Amino acid sequence: MKKTKGFCFRYALILGLFISILLLNGCYTIGSGPMIPPVKHHYELKILNMDNEPIEGATVTYTIMEEGYSFYEEREPNIISNSLVTDSDGIIRDSIWVIGWRWNNQFKESNFSCTVSKTGYYNRGTWMDSDYGSRWDSLAVVKETVVLIRPIDYLERDFALELSENSLQSEILSLIDLIKLEGLIANTSLSLNSIKLNPFKENVYLQIKFSNNDRYNSIQLNKYEIGKIMFDEVVRKILNPLNDYISESESFFGYDLTVIGHTKNFLQTLEPSQPIEYRFLIPKTVVKDYKNQDLTGQQLLDNSIILMDNERIDLKLQ
Repeated sequence: MKKTKGFCFRYALILGLFISILLLNGCYTIGSGPMIPPVKHHYELKILNMDNEPIEGATVTYTIMEEGYSFYEEREPNIISNSLVTDSDGIIRDSIWVIGWRWNNQFKESNFSCTVSKTGYYNRGTWMDSDYGSRWDSLAVVKETVVLIRPIDYLERDFALELSENSLQSEILSLIDLIKLEGLIANTSLSLNSIKLNPFKENVYLQIKFSNNDRYNSIQLNKYEIGKIMFDEVVRKILNPLNDYISESESFFGYDLTVIGHTKNFLQTLEPSQPIEYRFLIPKTVVKDYKNQDLTGQQLLDNSIILMDNERIDLKLQ
């Protein structure tokens, strides 16, 4: 009997010592479940311009947040909200402590979201998370690069140099601001380095390129029907600003509004979409008459040159 009591005492002593070690090392907390020691998730954001040069002095307003909580935790999530200015390398860095709880092998993660701003550039946001190779590796760094765009980046380089200190440049830049900041054309992007003077036959046109982000089903719509949509959704919406901002310039005869549309056979899920280029070459005088309600949309098209993948076509709106 004494031998049994001695064995039980030694067994309890060893068990108690083992539990104490676990508690001291942070491997277990009573009533809470398994725990991995806290680690840091590191984030690095680099800001560049269109020439891949670092932008110093850009303001990054960001939030880093822990995620993946369980109802066992009696604490608020760890959140960092801050604003930093990029250094000479265009970089800001920050880190967050993540408590390493684990339930059913679901590890804690974190995420970083931000808005980047700099005078003379359009604001831009980004998002990244901690899903790198080893989520519990304190040495791992999540990196992201953001390119900030200026209004002048939408002008073709040589054209921008020609327009330096020219009144037409400020008028075009104001037009770009209107398109970008007011979201003038839905689901359509203004193409970088695309605005320039473009000769066609005996006249010179101001070319502006757009890319429509929608994908049209080639089973339901042919290329001519997609062209009519591009006219309604893109070209028609840009005519009024063009007429208001730059129609008085004597540098060009009309507008070369180039829109890239995309078509795809939706039954072929693995088949990539195919781009189609539509060019609407419209004299300035025709646009003025249209905006003064002296011409219908069809008459505007009839008095313009329309190219589809460099082939001249007619478009009938009805």
